[in-house]
Amino acid sequence: MLTQILIHFEQRIEDDEYVNPTDQVLSDRSLLEASLMVGISRPVVEDMLDERGLESTTLVSNGCVNYKGIIADKQTTGGWNASPFIIVNEITERLAFFAVGVSLVGYLVREMHESLPTAATHVTDWIGAAYVLTILGAFLADAYLGRFLTIIVFSCVYAVGMILLTISASIDSLRPALCTARPCIPATDGQSAFLYCSLALIALGTGDIKPCVSSFGADQFDEADEKEVLKKIVYSPVSQPSRGSYISVH
Repeated sequence: MLTQILIHFEQRIEDDEYVNPTDQVLSDRSLLEASLMVGISRPVVEDMLDERGLESTTLVSNGCVNYKGIIADKQTTGGWNASPFIIVNEITERLAFFAVGVSLVGYLVREMHESLPTAATHVTDWIGAAYVLTILGAFLADAYLGRFLTIIVFSCVYAVGMILLTISASIDSLRPALCTARPCIPATDGQSAFLYCSLALIALGTGDIKPCVSSFGADQFDEADEKEVLKKIVYSPVSQPSRGSYISVH
């Protein structure tokens, strides 16, 4: 297949179809794109290009495509062009999750009038569900949606959950009356349902984002490119999600 592509490509050059230098670069790009699409590795293609005196291109080495389904070009996409958005998404997700988690037991006891053991159990179940749902997120990303779409969809789910949780904590009718004497008035079924639905959406959102966002950010750098590898080394500590957790806890 590669030989056929090269023969066709060289024939077109001999026929003077690519006279303009810009067209020549586009031709190289088309050759590499076609080769990567049929499963031929970039190093093999570049060796063949060198043997024939052709220029290599800036396309990624593993054949990954952009959101348009075209082989990604490192000059226009990926790398530090995309990584800041991924880092911000990751840090804010952890910031929100752990900020809610560290204060949730106190909120359930003081505002929702749950007993301490019951509140602690509910929070533990919620955190556990969020991490178990990472299995679902990984499955959806690998089998159906891809990491990009999984992050987009479940970031929206996460945001809806946070909005509903904020509404639950802000509107008096969604919480039991202030406790002035024991025993306190318990939360109604509707009040509890609204609160736990919002928490369920947050768990679903964070669970499905967690297995995708870190690896998706790292994949913005081409490991076969020495310059890209150095950028990836810098990216790894910068994107550590523990930074968001640290800020939220403190």
